Amino acid sequence: GGTVGSSPVNKSQSVSGVLVRAGSSAIEMKTYQHASSAYNGVKKNNLVQTAQNNTVTATVIERDSPRKSSGVDHNEVKAVTCLDSFAIKAYTPTMLHTYKKWHILAVVLALGLLAYGIVSVISASQLGTPDEPPDWFPDDHMFKLAQESMLNDYYMGNTGEYVKVGMPFGITGIDRSGFNKFEPRENRGRPVFSSAFDLYPQDAQETFTDACAKARSYPCDKSACADGFLVLQSSDAVICFLPDFQAWFYARNAPSTTFNTSRDTFYTELETYRNSTTANVTLAQKQATIGFIDGTLKYASIEFVLSLRRHTATVKAAEVRKVMDSMIDEINDGAPNGMNNAFGAAWEWVWVELQEGMVQGFFDGIIICFPVAFLILLLVTQNFIVSIKAIISIGFIVSCVLGMAKWLGWSLGIAESIAGLIVIGFSVDYVIHLGHMYVEAFTLNIHTRADRFKYAAVHMVPTVLAGAITTFGAAVPLFFCQVTFFPKMGTLMAGTISFSICYSIGFFMSILLLFGPVGRVGDFSWVAEKTGLKRCCDKCTARCCGGSYESAGQKSSTSIKNVEAFSSSPA
Repeated sequence: GGTVGSSPVNKSQSVSGVLVRAGSSAIEMKTYQHASSAYNGVKKNNLVQTAQNNTVTATVIERDSPRKSSGVDHNEVKAVTCLDSFAIKAYTPTMLHTYKKWHILAVVLALGLLAYGIVSVISASQLGTPDEPPDWFPDDHMFKLAQESMLNDYYMGNTGEYVKVGMPFGITGIDRSGFNKFEPRENRGRPVFSSAFDLYPQDAQETFTDACAKARSYPCDKSACADGFLVLQSSDAVICFLPDFQAWFYARNAPSTTFNTSRDTFYTELETYRNSTTANVTLAQKQATIGFIDGTLKYASIEFVLSLRRHTATVKAAEVRKVMDSMIDEINDGAPNGMNNAFGAAWEWVWVELQEGMVQGFFDGIIICFPVAFLILLLVTQNFIVSIKAIISIGFIVSCVLGMAKWLGWSLGIAESIAGLIVIGFSVDYVIHLGHMYVEAFTLNIHTRADRFKYAAVHMVPTVLAGAITTFGAAVPLFFCQVTFFPKMGTLMAGTISFSICYSIGFFMSILLLFGPVGRVGDFSWVAEKTGLKRCCDKCTARCCGGSYESAGQKSSTSIKNVEAFSSSPA
């Protein structure tokens, strides 16, 4: 709707084959007729002009070239709040202060926080599962005092405070088809029984009784095992029904024994024994360890009490479990077919699996977090160099938080793992905002590192500080909670926010000021040029559209010169 020189633009005239598209550093044009007169009244971005002879016909879409400056200083921002005043009058001038062409404060912050981050990485790598049982309440809480009183002030049974294990024969696994982990109380699965299981043969009975004897005397050198044995050295620590059944059977069927009787008699008498009362094995113990289902023996089990105390730390309980698994492997290795499927099951192992799963989930969350954060950084900044510097800063933030947990004497228990997973996201937020503003400065014709740093600082540092203050304030009430999980989460939240601020406006902004990209270095188009990806794409485009790549390149080169001449004219 404007004029070019003295000739009006005729909107009804056809476009004379002119194509302009975004390039790497300038606008590439296939055909172009330059008008010597100045171009007035038409926006440079998304320009469409149609003319004849002394007019210009073009379609321009700019992506990588900065917008031409309108004369407005984008770094001039008025201080409205105290945070604005800090960013404009204190933070930015201090960081930009130079001594012999070096930004002294930026160098000190970058080196100091780099050293601290490396130390934190080393400390974080030493975190492990706790070697003490978790405490969910403070030492003076009534629940904690009641638990200690029940444990220490009252007499307990000889085996009541130790871990009880069942070792069944005849069960090969659990069929969990149709189980939905999001509805764990429904369709939890059914046991899969071995079709080869048979307790009647003599070698099967001997395997069973040998397993009872091995359990009673199996050594254990772990610190959580009492007296150097895996199983508690008590007369009632092992419940093994078969020797008692064999004696009961001989008393009723002498001179026959369980080895030379018929199969039908063996199982008939075993079912009768299961429902009778004897001196050595109680009725409840028999019905729990002799598994008749619909008149058929499906499994037979041995129960024993480990010398491992209940509520022992996960890492110690896991060590004892490995010893138990080794014993069961030895039993299965020498067992006949059908009797080689024993395993050890205990409620304590559920807790061990839970804690190990939470710790593994924490590290899995960190492993997933960094690639996802890097992709988001690339999408937001569209600059590889800024994204790499940002992800390094985020890594240091997470390492500092974990290192702080190590220095506080914490381990990666359930509470720490859950809280750690929740606060990982806080470490990403501030760095992304500052990196995006640093890149955004280029589109406003701000090129040097110092100017881009100043633009990002005065426009985003107050916002980042405001967000940090509110989030830190949200963590403060958690310090006054009774359940220990919440003070730990508050500590991790406050620590994450503190380290995020330090490493975003201290470390990340310092390395951008010292080594940040200038111009369009690191942008997608710049990387495409340096890696040859753009040349490959241009070649494919030339082949698809007809003509040779060389001719297309020559036209592009000529077009670039023409457009640069046009861009230099006053607008």
